[in-house]
Amino acid sequence: MKKLFDNFKILIIKSVDLPDTEVQSLAEILQQYCVEYEVLENGSSIDKEELIIKEFTHILSNNINFELYSFAQENMIPVSTSDFIYKTVELQRQPPIRPFSPDPKHVLKDIHVCVGGLPLSDKEAIFGGVRALGGCFSDTLNKFVTHLISTDSDEDCCIAVNSIEDCKIKIVLPNWIDDCLKLRKKLDETPYLLEDGGSVIEQQEKLKEMDVINKDAKSIKAQAKFLNNKRFYIGKDLELTQRSHDLIVVLIENSGGVVENKLNDAQFYIGKFRDGDEYRKASRTGLNVGNLNWIYWMVEHQKYISPYLKLLHYPYVRHGMPQMKKFVIASTNYSGDARFYILKLVEALGAEFTTSLKQRNTHLITATPVGAKYNAAKKWGNISVVNHLWLEETYASWKLQSASHPRYSHFPRSLEMSDIVGETPLDIEVLKHFYDDGNSDYSANVIEDSEGEDEHASAVITTAKIASTPDSSAASIRASSGRKAKDKAAAKLHENMEELNYFQKQHRSKDIPMLPQEIEERKRKRALEESEKKKRQSPSSAGSVEAEVKEEQPENKDSKAEAPKPKKAKKSSSPVPTENPYNITAIATGWDVNFNRADTQILHNLGITLHKEFKKNINAIISPKFMRTEKFLTGLSYKLDYIISPLFLQEVISEFKSNPNDLKKLPKVEDFSIDKLNPTSVKELTSISLSKLMNKSKTRINSYDRIFEDMSFNITPKIPGGAATVQKILKAHGAKNVNVIKTVKDLKNLKSLVKSNDESYVLISSEKNHGDKFQTILKDENQHGKVIEWNWVIDSIFNMEINDKKNVLFSN
Repeated sequence: MKKLFDNFKILIIKSVDLPDTEVQSLAEILQQYCVEYEVLENGSSIDKEELIIKEFTHILSNNINFELYSFAQENMIPVSTSDFIYKTVELQRQPPIRPFSPDPKHVLKDIHVCVGGLPLSDKEAIFGGVRALGGCFSDTLNKFVTHLISTDSDEDCCIAVNSIEDCKIKIVLPNWIDDCLKLRKKLDETPYLLEDGGSVIEQQEKLKEMDVINKDAKSIKAQAKFLNNKRFYIGKDLELTQRSHDLIVVLIENSGGVVENKLNDAQFYIGKFRDGDEYRKASRTGLNVGNLNWIYWMVEHQKYISPYLKLLHYPYVRHGMPQMKKFVIASTNYSGDARFYILKLVEALGAEFTTSLKQRNTHLITATPVGAKYNAAKKWGNISVVNHLWLEETYASWKLQSASHPRYSHFPRSLEMSDIVGETPLDIEVLKHFYDDGNSDYSANVIEDSEGEDEHASAVITTAKIASTPDSSAASIRASSGRKAKDKAAAKLHENMEELNYFQKQHRSKDIPMLPQEIEERKRKRALEESEKKKRQSPSSAGSVEAEVKEEQPENKDSKAEAPKPKKAKKSSSPVPTENPYNITAIATGWDVNFNRADTQILHNLGITLHKEFKKNINAIISPKFMRTEKFLTGLSYKLDYIISPLFLQEVISEFKSNPNDLKKLPKVEDFSIDKLNPTSVKELTSISLSKLMNKSKTRINSYDRIFEDMSFNITPKIPGGAATVQKILKAHGAKNVNVIKTVKDLKNLKSLVKSNDESYVLISSEKNHGDKFQTILKDENQHGKVIEWNWVIDSIFNMEINDKKNVLFSN
C-alpha cells in the first residue's frame, strides 16, 4: 500500500466539531495506512513538553479551541481539519495543507494568487498579505491558481487565461486583494473583476464610490489592536510603491499601530536589508528593527512579538553569504509552514533550493533519517545530510558551520526535529557587526562577476577595496552589474513567455495544465530519453544519466500531480481491454480528477467515463464521502446507479495493469460504495439507506415528480453557497422559479416575490432579521407562507421527502 502518511504521528483532538463518530472514521483510515496516532479526549489536556516528547508531527482538529493551538502555530507544527486526511486518501498524495486550516483568521485559505505585471514591491506585499491570511501564491501561472491579479487585460497572462474556455481563474484588480486584507475577510470578486478592454482608472473610480472599506467599518473596528500604539517607520530601502506602502500602513493601523513619517519619531524600523543609512541609524539609536515578514507574521497570529525571536523577521543580508552561493540544497520530512521556512532560509543565505534531490545537490536538510531522498543521499555519498539546525545556526551566526559536526547529523529518538524548526533566535552581538562600524557592511562583500560566463561565478571584494575604489571604477562595476541584471531580466521574460504558451496549449488540448516546473521536468526527461537512446546504440560511450529523487508526497504551494506523459508515450504498448466490464458515467466531487492520459484511457476502455461537469447520461457520483457540495446535491437529481469512492478507480487501474488479460479479477463496484467505505458520513446526512435514496430519486424522476416539482422559492443573496449555486440545485430538483431578493425593500413588497404552486410564499434565509420581517409582512397582508433554513432543502434532497417539521423557522 502506498505510504501516504510516511513518518506521520498524529494527535487527534476531539470536540463538538470532531465527534466520536468521525474520530472512529479517521482512526480506521489511519490504521489502514499504518499511521501512529493518539486521541485527546474532550476536557483532557496535553502540555508543551509532552507534545514535543511524543513526537507528534501533525494535529487534527476541526477548531482552534484547544490550549496548545498558539504553541503549535508558532512552532510550525501543522494543524489541519479532518478533511486533510480525506483529501489525501482521495488524491493518493498529500495536497497543500494550508487550505485545511481550522483557524477562522485564515479567511483566504481557499485562495491561490498569481500577480501579473505589477511592480515587485506590490507583488511582495500582496504575497505576504495573502499568506498572512492563510492563502497561497505562485510566481507564475499554473493549475493551482484561483485568482490572477492584474491591471492590464492585454497582459500576456490575462490573454492566456481569457483564451481558455471554461477557465476557473478569476482576473481581478489589485483593489480586491487590498480590500480583503484591510477587512480581513474574503470579498465578492464581482465588482473587482478586470474588464476586458475597459478603462482601469474608471473602474477603480467606481470602486472608490462603492467605498467598501468605510461601509464595513465594523470589520476593521473588530480587529485586534495588539500593536498597542507602537510607532513604526517604513524604510526607504523597501522601495514600496504608493499602493504597497498604503497597504502596509493599513495593516499596521488596523492592528493598533501608528506609522510615523520620520525615523526620529518611531520606536520600530521596518527595512529590507542590513545596510544603508536608515538601517544603521535605527540600529545605533536603539530602535527595534524588523522586516515585512515580521509584520505579516504578527497580522496572521494577531499578536505582538519581538523581531529578534525569529531569524526571518529581521532585515536580510543583500546578496546572501558568499560561502553559501556554491551550495544546492533540498529538504525532506518537513511539511506545511516548516517546509516553506526552510526554503526561505536557504534563499536568504544565498544558496539554491531544489524541490527534488539530484546528484548535483550538495546538502539535504531532513527532520528524520528516513525516506526516499534520505536513502538516495546516503547511497550517492556525495551529499551532506544534516538537520535544519545547520541552516539556522549558520544564519544566526552569519558564519558557515561545518556540516560534518555531529550536532547537525544527530536525530534524537525522543525529539522530532521538525517540531523545533524556527526556535533559533538572532544573535544580537552578531547583528552589531552590521551597523557598529561604518566600514563593516557585510552586504558589500559580494559583487557579481559580470565578465564571467559561469552563472555561479562571483568575485569577492573586501569592503576596504570597495572603499578605495575610484569613482570611475565603482561606476564601471555598477554599470556592468546593471547590464547583467538586464540580461537576466530578458532571459526571465523569455522563459515566462514559454511557460504561458505551454499553459495555453495544454488547456486547449483539454489536458491537465502543467506547472512551469513540470514543463522543465518534461524537457529534462526528453533530454534523458535521447541520452539513454544514444547509450543503448553505443554501449561503450562514456557519460551517465543524472539520478534524481523526488519527494513521494510533495507538500508546498507548488505540490503537483504526476505530469502527463509526452505524446510520444502513446507508442508504448499499453494493454487494451477486449470488453467493457463497467457502465459508469460519473460526476466527480470532493476530489481532483488528475489521472494521466494513459490511465484515463484505461478507464474509458473499461467503460468508465469521468466528468467534471454534468452530462445527460450521468449515472454515478464518485466522492470520498456523503457531501453537501453543489455537485453531490445536484447529482441526486439524476438516475444514479452508484455513489462510490475514488479508491475504486485506483483499484481498477492497479488491477488492470497487473492482470490485463483477466478482467474477472477487476474490483466490484458495490465493494466501493461509500456507505461501506464511509458509512458515518451517510448516516450523518440521511435517515435512509443509500440504495433506498437512489431508488426514491429514480422513482421521482420517472414520475415527473421531483422533490421540488413546480415549487417557487425566494432566496436572500447571502445564502450559504451563494445565490447562483442554490438556484442550480433547486432547479435541478424541479423548482419552477428561484427568485433572488436583492434588498430588504424587495422583501417588503410581495409583488417582487414569487408564489409557489399552492399560492404560498417560501423564503429561504439564514438571516433571522429577514425571517422576522417576512413573517410580519405575511401577517399584515394576510398571506400564507413559510421561512425555511438552507438545511431544509438539503434534508429534503437527502431523504427525497419534504419534512415541514424540521428547519422551518416560520409557517402559517
